[in-house]
Amino acid sequence: MLADPADQLRLLTLAELDSELGRLQHAARSLPQHVTIAELMKSRQAVTDDLVAATTRVGDLELAVRRAESDLVPVRARLERERRRVEDGSVTDPKVLRGLMEEVERIQRRINELEDAELDLMGQLESAVAERDELAANVAVGDRAVVGAPVVHDVVDALERALAREVRDEP
Repeated sequence: MLADPADQLRLLTLAELDSELGRLQHAARSLPQHVTIAELMKSRQAVTDDLVAATTRVGDLELAVRRAESDLVPVRARLERERRRVEDGSVTDPKVLRGLMEEVERIQRRINELEDAELDLMGQLESAVAERDELAANVAVGDRAVVGAPVVHDVVDALERALAREVRDEP
């Protein structure tokens, strides 16, 4: 039994449309934009990895600054306590008083060392925060570049819909 010529023509048209769709899909998959998008994604991932490392460094430095400040609290309290003992006259023995004054000087040097270390950490923290903020801005720029890149799948989907409409509209 032979098929109706109209059905045969419709099958041939369908075969041509299917072939055209396959060709368009292949062309869309091999577009240079795919390479661009892959490069953008790779670059974005590298910047994101750097951002994670910078954020971790900021967190570590914030913790170190808090620790340095908490290290100063008992030393300052001890300095204040020893100064009061020197100033209130409760120590009358000259040797003990001289030893106490030397202790006050030693504690003051220790405080200066701790404050210098804290200032150094604060400077490192400031630099790390600036680096993190710059990397975050770079990630945002990368995101905009990826979003702005031509999306091939949208083109293929539009072509498939157009071909499907054409097939439906065929008599």
